[in-house]
Amino acid sequence: MKSRGIIKRILAMTVVACLSLSCFSVGVLKAEQSKKNLIVNNPEDLVRPIFEDKGKGPRLGSRGDGTKNSPYVISNADELLYLSEQVEKGYSYAGDYIKLGADIDLTGFKPYKNDIVNSKMHAKDTWKPIGGYYEDGIGMDKYTYERPFAANFSGDWHTIKGLKISGYSSDIGVFGLTKGINGSGKIEDLNVVGELSGNNYVGGIVGYNGDGFQIVECTFRNSSVKANGEGAGGIAGLSKGIILGCAVNYVKVNALQRWSGGICGCAECNIEKSYASGNIDGAVDVGGVVGELINRNNGNNKIFKSNSECTVKGDWYIGGIAGMNEKGTLDTCINYGSITGTDFVGGVCGKNTGTVKECKNVRGKVTGDRYVGDLIGADKGENASVTASVFGKGDTRVVVVVLIVFVLALAGGVIFTMKRKSQDV
Repeated sequence: MKSRGIIKRILAMTVVACLSLSCFSVGVLKAEQSKKNLIVNNPEDLVRPIFEDKGKGPRLGSRGDGTKNSPYVISNADELLYLSEQVEKGYSYAGDYIKLGADIDLTGFKPYKNDIVNSKMHAKDTWKPIGGYYEDGIGMDKYTYERPFAANFSGDWHTIKGLKISGYSSDIGVFGLTKGINGSGKIEDLNVVGELSGNNYVGGIVGYNGDGFQIVECTFRNSSVKANGEGAGGIAGLSKGIILGCAVNYVKVNALQRWSGGICGCAECNIEKSYASGNIDGAVDVGGVVGELINRNNGNNKIFKSNSECTVKGDWYIGGIAGMNEKGTLDTCINYGSITGTDFVGGVCGKNTGTVKECKNVRGKVTGDRYVGDLIGADKGENASVTASVFGKGDTRVVVVVLIVFVLALAGGVIFTMKRKSQDV
């Protein structure tokens, strides 16, 4: 009788275990399917009128002729707004050189003060992104992928502060849409402080950074970025052009659907020698440096020598450096921040289908429910690999103290043993 009772209990436990495993598998499949079902709002897929790039535009600022040796100099908010309006008319300024001649404070600046139609649609003191928009026949700002900014722009280490943007659909930033044209296209040495929000592709410097355009040594600090859809980042919401030597300090970044990152929401490019600190939140694909790194068509997209001290929180695919690494490379990166998620949660990467090498998670506490790892939440795919990466739990000073205590205890044990032996003799 007892044996029958034991057998019944074993069978019952087996059934419960099978049901639990089944629920677990269904949960993971739902997580994967939910990510696939998210709406993808790629600007290149939108129906839009076709425009012709007019290239170099009208004269800008107070001095200069737009050449490398004598760039146009912009020194105030009105001059910066004039640049935005000319790009809106179809002048990409490809081949031109522009720089800031002073800090620009946009606090209280009203670009729509004489624009009744748009002042009703946008906040009165919101900035008009440079690139990505045009005026339709009735005077309203409409989005288009055919209005990029393509000049060589230097902030000359000046700061644009008091920036506020709201009410636009996609491509939100000081610069909304950028694209490299015939080797021209760079923003460098620019500091920005502000609050930006929109639907998709919201970045502190650039909303949508197109192919061939570089963002170099720019900073975004004490600020916030929010996307109600996808793509939020301290430097760029989505980037297909290189991001090099940029820093994001004490920021709040949030994308309600997916792609939230300290530097970039979604990167189809290289991000090198960059750093982020702050609070990064989202639902899917959330990372301290990038929400998702994508490597298409056998490219070489990577995150290299870029570190994060961000507190990262989300649901699925959450990582200290990248939430999702899709066939790209994470190389020599360090995470110092805490990581919290539900599924696919890692100190360096939530889910990896590419390469992770020489990366570290130092002091980064990792918390999650399923597929959780101190370095990688899950490695999946034929070419997924992790090499020479280290989990350094705890402050190195704590490690040193522990080692000292261990050595002292060991020495004490040896001395005690020797005394016992001498007493026995």
